Amino acid sequence: MKHAWAPVAVVLLAVAAAWWLMLPRDQPSVRVLCAVVMHRPMERIARQYEAETGVRVELAYGGSKTLLEQL
Repeated sequence: MKHAWAPVAVVLLAVAAAWWLMLPRDQPSVRVLCAVVMHRPMERIARQYEAETGVRVELAYGGSKTLLEQL
């Protein structure tokens, strides 16, 4: 009975590990800066890329000066 707590510790460790593995992970993402005139084609490209890779695409539109300030 010296180490009666050992099986309990193993079970608690296993439960903690399983819980940790099931935590939601941050989804990878990519941010694309592009000109306003490219809105339609970039929307299609971004959705297709997301569907194929699972990587979220964030599109930011603007003029060249605005986009340069976001770098």
